[in-house]
Amino acid sequence: MGERIAQWWHLMPDGGSGIILLLVELVVALTAMGWAYNRGYRNTERGSVLRLPLLTVAFGLGLLVKHLSEPWWAAAVIALSVLVAGFLGRNDNGRGLGLPVMLVAALLGFGMLISATALTLVAMIAYLLSPVKKR
Repeated sequence: MGERIAQWWHLMPDGGSGIILLLVELVVALTAMGWAYNRGYRNTERGSVLRLPLLTVAFGLGLLVKHLSEPWWAAAVIALSVLVAGFLGRNDNGRGLGLPVMLVAALLGFGMLISATALTLVAMIAYLLSPVKKR
């Protein structure tokens, strides 16, 4: 069984460890922001702490940004993802986490862990301090 895995392991960039680490970092950031976001709602109004569709899109963005070599393409992809997240969050009755998650995914894709951590903490503080009706 291990020989079969080793046969296909070379297809994953960075040996696969960078991809798994990116996924773990995104899960931790999205879980922390989701927890802070849900704090002001009643139990019946709360969403899930870890939103899988948002995690999937953010993971895809992080992978795409990680493997783009031209900075102009990376900037265009990030700008497009932020625009799409903003429009989707606007149609979600203001209950979207899309914008900060897309920015965190882009930062993690570039390998800027400290900046992504700072943005996650700022988003958590903003969600904890903002009234529920304003979200």
